[in-house]
Formats: sequence, structure tokens, C-alpha cells
Amino acid sequence: MKLLINNGHTVKCKLEAGVVEVSGGGLPDEYSTIQFHFHWGREDLKHFPGSEHSIDGHRYPMEMHIVSLKKGYNATQAKADPEGLAVLGFFIDVMEGDATGMPEVWKNFSDFVSEIPNKGDNTSLSALNISIHDLLLDVDLTKYYRYNGSLTTPGCYEAVVWTVFQQPIRISEDLIKKFSKMPGLNNVFRPVQPLNGRHVYTTVTEDHSSSPPSCLFSLLLVLLSLFATLWMNQIQ
Repeated sequence: MKLLINNGHTVKCKLEAGVVEVSGGGLPDEYSTIQFHFHWGREDLKHFPGSEHSIDGHRYPMEMHIVSLKKGYNATQAKADPEGLAVLGFFIDVMEGDATGMPEVWKNFSDFVSEIPNKGDNTSLSALNISIHDLLLDVDLTKYYRYNGSLTTPGCYEAVVWTVFQQPIRISEDLIKKFSKMPGLNNVFRPVQPLNGRHVYTTVTEDHSSSPPSCLFSLLLVLLSLFATLWMNQIQ
């Protein structure tokens, strides 16, 4: 990790070029990760959820997006290609019980978030010895939704292969509120949009007899390879 920035719209972490790569799992190409950022609602988590995706009408308090460009592309080239970007979406939910067993990784990361309360603030993460994979905790990377869509910030380019993981990252409520209490930064999400005829796919784990052939999903997160054999089943 390199630099954490409050850009007035979200909290974004810029990454060093070529360190993190994403491929496989039905993705059409290999992608190089450039940043990850967050979306959230207001402090009242029950009535003001902040995830940009919903599952059966349910939205989570937060969502993390890991953004990658097709290898060899710059941002302009990626936005002009319907499959130029790959974005991995992770829901963030409030953990059950108290925060006694809360992993230190999220406590440490949220401390840095507290250092950038105002638009234009930034802080170096060079002293933070964690990877993106550490932030994912125990999320099952074999269960996800897949569709082709757009960026959720202006100009909403139709250039994204979306992968939204089913299982949320669970952290303590006080850490989530560190984001929602930032001055001028609340409800930083795009409202849920209609499918407009898009097909959404999901992995299945039970009856594989009628599923298409499996594919390999490899997240190369800070030189750590994660592999999972997945079965894809189309849903409407």
C-alpha cells in the first residue's frame, strides 16, 4: 500500500503499479490493480445503509471496491473498452457480538482513516505492514456475482467487469462509524440502478451436474496467489 487519500468523495488507497494483479475466475483478461476505495452511508447503520449493490433488496453498511485496469492500458484506454476495468466488490457488515476478537488489521487501517478528515488530506501507509488480502479477512472468494456494467462515479463509463462477493467482511461498528463520521462525507454511494437487460451470473456450490465447465480464479494480492475452482450458473 502506498497513499491513503480523502478526495472529497471517498477514502481511496493508491497502490504501487504492478504490485497487485487480478486474473482468472471467468475474467476476460489479466488486470493490474491501481487503487481501492469505500462507499458508506450515514452514522445510523440501520436506516442508512451505504453499499452500492444490494442482494434481494438488502444493502450493507459499507462496500469496498478494488479497481484494476486491463494490463497494458492506461485509464483512458480502459474506459473506452467494455471490459477495460475489473472491479472487485466486497460488502462490509457489522460483526456479531463485541469487538474483543476484532483483527488488528482493521483497527490499524481505520487509525489511518482518522488522520485524513478533510478533503485533500492524505497520509502515507508505508508504516502499515498489511496487504489487501489481510483486509478481506475470511471472505470466501469462491462465491460471487458477475456482470458487465459501469463505473459508479462520473462519468459512469460502461467499461467494468464486476465481481461482487457474496460473503461480507465483518468488522466492529465503531470502525465503520470512523468512516461515516468524517466531515462532509456521508451517503457516499450511487443508488441501486436497474439491470437494463444485463445478465448476472453467480457461482454455485451444490448441484454441479448441469453447470458449465469450471474456471480458475486467481487473485494476485501483493504477490499472494489465491486459487479457487468455481462453477458458473446464469441467473436472470
